[in-house]
Amino acid sequence: MIKIITTLLLASLSFSVFSGIDEDSVLADWEVAQRSYPQTTTFEKTEEEKIYLFENHGFSYSGKITVKNVIIEKGEGSYGTTADVVVDLDIDDEELYEKHGYSYGRWSRSNHLVYDSKKERWVRFKDLSKSKKKCSSRKKTQALWRQLLVATFPILLIIAIFMFFVRNMNKGGNIHERLLDSNLDIAKELKRIADQLEKK
Repeated sequence: MIKIITTLLLASLSFSVFSGIDEDSVLADWEVAQRSYPQTTTFEKTEEEKIYLFENHGFSYSGKITVKNVIIEKGEGSYGTTADVVVDLDIDDEELYEKHGYSYGRWSRSNHLVYDSKKERWVRFKDLSKSKKKCSSRKKTQALWRQLLVATFPILLIIAIFMFFVRNMNKGGNIHERLLDSNLDIAKELKRIADQLEKK
């Protein structure tokens, strides 16, 4: 009975962790990435499965784009789980690279996605690296403040000790003055008593 409960718990946990890591979710987020790509003019689904009407003015292409395969690699590296959407265009890759190498190469990278566990969706490597840069810059700022605090702490400690001794010395001086005043008062009182005794 305990084994069954444990198995169910592990299965539910793995489902919750990898619920967004499947081919359908990859294709859904890939479609979003293609539509939002700056040089995409047209991106529409057709009645045929995994075939889209696609137009991109960056590398002067207008035609169909067919999804041939979706390769998902689950990992724990710097980018974690990744997915490659293997596509086929109506024109040869080599011709596109020859005529529009830069634009076509940049667009090709949009077919490589990485799973963003914080947003729970697939994003382009470029988008994930932006969020990582923000995190790293925040960490760098925090580390800089820590270094400044560590560097200035001994100086602040010395200043605090110096101020402590100065204040104590001032307080000590006040005590001496008070003692001197009290001694003068005592001497005056003794003189007054002596004067009275002489008169008697």
